[in-house]
Parts: sequence; structure tokens; C-alpha cells
Amino acid sequence: MKEKKIIINVIRSVSITSMPWNDLYGTLRINNPGRCFLPIRIKGIFFNPKIKFAKCQGQNRRYIDCGFFNFLWLISTIRKKNNKKLILHFHNPSIACFTLPIRYLIKNSCSIINLHNNYENFKKFQKILFMIGLKNTEINIGVSESIIQNLKFKDKYKFVA
Repeated sequence: MKEKKIIINVIRSVSITSMPWNDLYGTLRINNPGRCFLPIRIKGIFFNPKIKFAKCQGQNRRYIDCGFFNFLWLISTIRKKNNKKLILHFHNPSIACFTLPIRYLIKNSCSIINLHNNYENFKKFQKILFMIGLKNTEINIGVSESIIQNLKFKDKYKFVA
């Protein structure tokens, strides 16, 4: 019997130009009915989780706004209520640092990080947070072969394009 899973996209934006919001979320909902939890947008530091709406592929869709420090509480609550494996998909290097506490605090979960642009173009704090994230993921996704090829540490961590 296959283990039941929930996919949670962790994002920084729900704007019309946000690829994780407009492309991935809409497509994942269609391809994985019943498996996708509401996306969680990390906003601010001490922002209590709140369900909001924004346009996604021409429709109003729900998402959860959540502050940096309330995120772990929210994820542990989702895990307890659903009793399914959580697949947390992080779409920004500045929020990849959550993979460290999730690895140890949220049992039966896995984390994935997307790398959307060239690592050399990251700001210093993004590089640090991204490297913390890489050390605690099962797999990492580079959105193109060229992005992966430019990484000096590509052989140390599992990347797919």
C-alpha cells in the first residue's frame, strides 16, 4: 500500500509574476488531486497564519499567509491533523533554512528546494540560507541544466533538472 502524502508549496509571493504560484500550484492541483495542501506564503516575522485569496490562472485561489516564526507551528499542526507524509517544496533560497528544523522536528516529512537562478547571483544571506537548506533535503531541483552545471557543489547534493 502506498504511503499517503501531502504536497505543500512554500513560497514568498502570490503575485501574477510568481512562477510557483501561477504555474506550479495550478498544475499540481490538477495532476495530484487531493494531495496538495494550500500553499503557504512566508510573510513577515510574527504574522499569525491566515487564509487569503489571490488570482491564480484566472481564478481566485486560497493560500495561507504565515510569519517566519509561526511557520514551524503551522507545519507541525498540519502534520498532526493529517497523519500523512509531508512533502515541503521550498521555492526561494531565503526560506530554505526551514529544512533544518523540519528535518528534526517534523517526523515523516521531506524537503525539496528549487534553484531558479544562478547561485553566483545570490546575495550573501541567500547563499548561507540556501546552503543550510541543501544539507537537509532529500532532493533539489534546478530549473535548467545550465544552472546545475554552474554549481561548484553539484556533486555533493542531489540535483535534478
